[in-house]
Amino acid sequence: MFFRTPDECRALARGFGWDDEALEALRSPDTTAPHPPALSFGHALADSFRLAHAIARELGEFPGCVLWVREYGIWPSLDNRHLYYRVRQSYGDRRSLADAPGHEFVDHEYADLVLFLELVIRMGWGAAVFSSRPLPACFVSHDGWVRFSGPDADAAVRELQASELFVLREPATGADTPAPSPADA
Repeated sequence: MFFRTPDECRALARGFGWDDEALEALRSPDTTAPHPPALSFGHALADSFRLAHAIARELGEFPGCVLWVREYGIWPSLDNRHLYYRVRQSYGDRRSLADAPGHEFVDHEYADLVLFLELVIRMGWGAAVFSSRPLPACFVSHDGWVRFSGPDADAAVRELQASELFVLREPATGADTPAPSPADA
């Protein structure tokens, strides 16, 4: 795993086929096209490991990916930088999150991706996760929702909604809509 500066993250994004506009569009919970709806997970925050694993699983097999922390320090009661920096130091990096907010994972570092996604969720941070297009990308929001982009994004939404860890977030109101039960189908 490698830690990356904002400029390095931008260069990696461009190299993977993602421009700033496409990554920024993921950050808006109210964008309806071309992205599927956002999924809320705020009701399941206590199960942050399962949330992180479910999100990482929906990103599919990847030759590598980048988790770019874009928002932090918004929820001080959740923000445990001491824990984050201890984990980061265990990977041999002592730079600040502001100096190197990117986390580049190679293909065999799935467990590391899940760990850092879990930290993002637990600490109420926002992060973009992307790999080479056409593989999916997502944005995990500090407000407890996730949005996917890519050719399999709709399938990811259906799969995550079925897990009961995630509920559909209504674009206009921000309200959560539970998945329909089998009896409703």
